[in-house]
Amino acid sequence: MEARLNLRLEPILPDLGSYLAAATPVDSGVLRDSWSVVQLDQDTLLATNTQPYAAIQQFGGFVPPVSGKLMRADFGNGPQFFTSRKGFTLPGQHYVEKALEAWAKDIRWRRK
Repeated sequence: MEARLNLRLEPILPDLGSYLAAATPVDSGVLRDSWSVVQLDQDTLLATNTQPYAAIQQFGGFVPPVSGKLMRADFGNGPQFFTSRKGFTLPGQHYVEKALEAWAKDIRWRRK
């Protein structure tokens, strides 16, 4: 999953990666700790997450059945476990937008 953000960057900005990690809905650590933020040029940041389930946590969608004994999902109110192997629909958490809003709010606060 990839998110591009175009803005005029200032010399000292809060770390966007920490905002993305804090907003990540799954607290297992793998998704939360897999964010990479790179400054492409003066106006553009590129945030990426290599985990295959990063996009489905962001946008939502159908999680297909698996062959394991147990499936785990977090719908925003804590982890839930399923023994059914039918799969399930995961609603979008929109955590990238939440992180960007918190980050932008902090930038505005620092400029005052």
